[in-house]
Amino acid sequence: MKRKLRNTFKSGDIARLANISKQTLSYYEREGLLKPALRDDNNHYAYYSLTEHHKLEMVVCLRNLGFSIKEIKSFMEYRNENILIDMLQMQQKRVLEEQQELAEKQRKIQNILRKTLFIKNIILGRVSLEQLPEYNLYVSERLSDVDGDKNNLIIRLNFFKQIFSYNQSDFNFGWFLTAESIKNLRFSPVSRFFAIDTGHNEETGFKKLINYKVPSQFYVSLYGKGNYHNCCQSWTEPCLAFIQHNHLKISGDVLVVFIKDYWMTNDKNEYIFKLSIPVK
Repeated sequence: MKRKLRNTFKSGDIARLANISKQTLSYYEREGLLKPALRDDNNHYAYYSLTEHHKLEMVVCLRNLGFSIKEIKSFMEYRNENILIDMLQMQQKRVLEEQQELAEKQRKIQNILRKTLFIKNIILGRVSLEQLPEYNLYVSERLSDVDGDKNNLIIRLNFFKQIFSYNQSDFNFGWFLTAESIKNLRFSPVSRFFAIDTGHNEETGFKKLINYKVPSQFYVSLYGKGNYHNCCQSWTEPCLAFIQHNHLKISGDVLVVFIKDYWMTNDKNEYIFKLSIPVK
């Protein structure tokens, strides 16, 4: 073995001082970021100088700040204060962008969580009279009242194409039924499709699609569970009975809002819809 230099560190000691593993230390050596001052020919122990300890200090710090091995290696070869300033300013920009992305993810998580907790506490089958706030909607073209009309399929596909790129947690989806259809217990085809702005998506592009406004008004509402086509009549009849009993009149198109959907169940019988009939 060559004579041990003064002020050298064994690999285990220098790794411990830097709070990294020996494997990470070996990785930095293989990448050319560090070089032992000497290596024992008998047991292959590596000894690092104080200068290498200073290099390791910089490497660990820059790695903790998110710099790549390639970036660190380039800096170590050509370091000066101007290069360091440029590196840090660039990384600062990256971190700010990541913060914005994380904030957006957090917003979407909160929206989906809020929606899911709300669904767990819904009371099904109860008719209520409520005043709903003004709604901003993105509404499709009007569909024809002919079942099986191919143009209706095109309108539906174009509608979903427009909203597909937006996160579902940012809006509630549904459709209109005409007052005449609901009075005659006719639930298909629908009048128009819509997506309601939930008010939790201030910075999203979805707001650019908004083309319709529903004023604040009174509704006779009910949350119903099940397959829409099989169950919509059983949801509507008690609402119509309530309207008649209280001498109310239907005053516009009916809103059917998809509340619990494929996000939360693969069983259509577990779907939940909200039926809201405007009245005066």
